[in-house]
Amino acid sequence: MSPRPGSIPAPTRPQAPASCGAATLVTVLMLLLIAALVAVYASRAQILEQHIATRHERAGLAFEVADAGLEWTLATLNGDLADCAADARGAAWRDRLLRGADALPGPSRGAAAAAPVIAASCTRPADDAWRCRCATDGGDPGDAAPTPTVGAGLAPGFRVALRRADGPDGPPHRAARTGPWRVDAYGCSDAAACASGAAAPPEHDAVHARLSVALLGALRQVPAAPLIVRGRVGGALAGLGLHNTSPASAGLLLVSGGPLPAAAPAHLDSLPGTAAWQVLIGDDAGLAGPAEALFRRLFGMTPEAYRGHPALRILDCRGRCGDAVHKAWRAGARMLWLRGEVELDAGAELGSDAAPLLAIVDGDARLSGPLRLHGLVYARGDLAWHNGSGTAARLDGALVAEGKADFDGPIDLWYRTAPLQALAAATGSIVRVPGSWIDGDD
Repeated sequence: MSPRPGSIPAPTRPQAPASCGAATLVTVLMLLLIAALVAVYASRAQILEQHIATRHERAGLAFEVADAGLEWTLATLNGDLADCAADARGAAWRDRLLRGADALPGPSRGAAAAAPVIAASCTRPADDAWRCRCATDGGDPGDAAPTPTVGAGLAPGFRVALRRADGPDGPPHRAARTGPWRVDAYGCSDAAACASGAAAPPEHDAVHARLSVALLGALRQVPAAPLIVRGRVGGALAGLGLHNTSPASAGLLLVSGGPLPAAAPAHLDSLPGTAAWQVLIGDDAGLAGPAEALFRRLFGMTPEAYRGHPALRILDCRGRCGDAVHKAWRAGARMLWLRGEVELDAGAELGSDAAPLLAIVDGDARLSGPLRLHGLVYARGDLAWHNGSGTAARLDGALVAEGKADFDGPIDLWYRTAPLQALAAATGSIVRVPGSWIDGDD
């Protein structure tokens, strides 16, 4: 039908070209590909962040475990822990350290010289209980590694080795008995990676920490006489015997801050040819000061600071303390702080020449019966020793009192340098050397 004249023809729809749909499809596919790449990148970044966080966590755990190994070694050497306190032959760690100091190997002078005097390792499985073992003399610390729990997550662990420190010029020196010694601790986030013979663990799984330690002696200055008293010396002195034949101390028998007793002790034993007035000193000006000055002179610090000694054991056994003191000494305690008024009565022998006892009584001290003591008894108050038995009591070492001292009965005080020198040079606390902590191999 032809349109009527004067009418407007209807518009016709244009025919879409075939290439337009293909371009749309390509655009959509490109957008999907970009979205997929963004998703993959975001997922990869998240995985990388998780990996970095895991590395940081394992490195932080290894660092903390290595530091725990240093603290564990100090605590064990000071007698706070029972783990690895002795080797297979029964020699305690600190005894092997202090008695064999001159023969200790150095840290880095060949295979023989690098063998540690003490080696141990500990792991902490999933049950959160540390399990520790020691190696034999000169063994590698990894040889003692306990088997960690498998399949129960990470079981962190550490290995420690204690050696003589290097001298300032490089070659190992003949270390004094007071140190210093070097503690190497190797902490691992997974103890299996640190086992002996295993391949080297990744850096983030293991941390090496190093620390130098030394002995802080129980005594700073050895007493110069078997009896030192800031106050007067009294009582029935007919049975008191004072003995000192050591030339190093000029044979001194008594140093008192008060006047000498009218009747001198009946039994005096000093250097041959020495007059009594030369070895019995009264009204000594050095004892005229405060009581704390005497304490600081002998121990090198105030009483408050001395109570912080890591190896010091504080016993609150007011009254009769003989059994408690003997039990503590048998358990390895060599430095005792006894609170309050204390009585040490007859019983087992306390101390020995090789392992003397330091007993500080924070108050008045009463000794009774035929006691046998090795070491130093220091009373921060008055001291009284009564022996009503027929057997003579004996002290090998020295007796010091900040107050007065009274004696009654057969009592012999023998000045012996062996137990006193052992208190000064082989008894005390193993402590950190300031500024010696190092994180790393060198």
